Amino acid sequence: MLGVAAMLPLMLLVTGSTDNVAISTISEVFGTQDLQRLLLIISGLVALSFVTKALVQLTFKWWLSGHTSRLEAEASTELFRRYVDSAYSDHRGRKMSEMHRNIGHAVSQAFGGVLLGLISLLTDGLTISLILVVLFLVSPWTTLGVIVFFGTTMFVTQSLLRKRQQRIGEEIAEYEAGAWNAVLPGINGFRESRVTKTSTEFVSRFFASRSEQAQAHRRMALISEIPRYVLEIVFVIGVGAMSVLLFSTQDQGQALSVLGVFVAAATRLLPTLNRFTGTLGSVRMSNAGLQIVVSEINQLEASGPVKLDDEPKLAEKQAIRISDVRFKFDDSDEFVLKGVSVDIQAGSTVAFVGSSGAGKSTLLDIILGLFTPTSGTVTYGGQSIHGALGSWYERVAVVSQDIFILDDSLAANVAYGLPDNEIDMQKVRDVVSLAQLDEAVAQLPDGLATRLGERGVRLSGGQRQRVGIARALYRDPDVLVLDEATSALDNITEFEISETMKSLAGERTIIIVAHRLSTVKNADNILFMKNGLIAGEGSFESLQQSNMDFAELVRIGSASLAEEK
Repeated sequence: MLGVAAMLPLMLLVTGSTDNVAISTISEVFGTQDLQRLLLIISGLVALSFVTKALVQLTFKWWLSGHTSRLEAEASTELFRRYVDSAYSDHRGRKMSEMHRNIGHAVSQAFGGVLLGLISLLTDGLTISLILVVLFLVSPWTTLGVIVFFGTTMFVTQSLLRKRQQRIGEEIAEYEAGAWNAVLPGINGFRESRVTKTSTEFVSRFFASRSEQAQAHRRMALISEIPRYVLEIVFVIGVGAMSVLLFSTQDQGQALSVLGVFVAAATRLLPTLNRFTGTLGSVRMSNAGLQIVVSEINQLEASGPVKLDDEPKLAEKQAIRISDVRFKFDDSDEFVLKGVSVDIQAGSTVAFVGSSGAGKSTLLDIILGLFTPTSGTVTYGGQSIHGALGSWYERVAVVSQDIFILDDSLAANVAYGLPDNEIDMQKVRDVVSLAQLDEAVAQLPDGLATRLGERGVRLSGGQRQRVGIARALYRDPDVLVLDEATSALDNITEFEISETMKSLAGERTIIIVAHRLSTVKNADNILFMKNGLIAGEGSFESLQQSNMDFAELVRIGSASLAEEK
């Protein structure tokens, strides 16, 4: 602002006038009355003020961009943390494409668009205010006219554009989610997409979303340019009106000096106003991302994180008691489990079987602490597992049907989630042997250090299951849960993995959920579920004799096995 303020004495000197307080002060400080020397001094001061301003602004912007980028990274991380800490029931209701959009695009809009935009509006607003203060000191009435003229123009223009800019921001966020909705099945479902020849459909959907998003950005760019052209037109009209006013009310020298100051101020004010209006449009567009982030945070805050504290501690190798467990989903009035009670002794092998929809998987998710029963309890050594989830997860491990394989080394996959420097390689070798993976490791080019590729492309289905078993055993659990762990395997591989499980029996409690009855034939106790209840239990032979529904499952399973052979 010093540069703008210094323009008045500079313009007075140019017109040959030295009757000014600032000129007199500078003349006394530098000890000269020479007009040419004063012109050089004041020009130098003006240039110095602009250089200083530029350096200060660059330093501030460097600091601001670094601080905002760090805040954006922290916000994305916090949103991701809240997603992974949320209840499993809430997680099941979320769309993967929207979570990708929220963690990336929406957070970027909230901070890069809104936060940085608001700070930019504040600094530009301060710059505009200070320029107007300087102009007010030079010519109050002329400045008031400028404020009314330009202010009215900006207000009308922004009022007309506001809703359109906000809508474009919402469209961009929607198209971002749509793009992810095409990418995820196309990439994660690569085999299905290739075999069904539908890859081009997902590519087309992605292109459509990106094209619509590009068009939305195009419309936004055009709308953002409108205020600039309006201001330029208004500026030309304003300078003409001001010239007529000044030369009709003041002498020529004074009018020329004031007009020069206002024109000089306009060279600083007009770009700032253009940037201000452009930033205002960007903030409105990015507000959609901010609203998404705020909405997600509020929802996650309302449901709260799942607490995984280590206290209270659960004792080792204890019995599991399921007492009158009932469960229904929040959006349903029908109970999936209708009063299940089971005692599972420490070191025993227990299997849950039944037709699809019997409630096996839901009960298993409750045992794993992923769902909380609507009523009833699950205890371990007399303590509720849902009141000590952190400690419970130190006692239990699960092998699922679909093992998630990291694009990392075999060792890193076995010690899932641990940093490389915390992996116990001897323990990895021990559990790899227990899972009967030694032969597979010997065939890998770098052994345990071999990178398995995305989704374990270097491994067969049976080997992936064995990696899952090794991963579970690495945690040395008291309770080992197998959730349909062999249902997608061939009979030979299923038999081999079943033999592996038999070798672990007695050392730890094993809970099996399976459709294929050959997997559970040697279980100590088989619980047959039907319509959310335990319809029968006992050994394989006794249950086959006492329960007709189970006997029918055995018959169907035997027929299917005979056909496979």
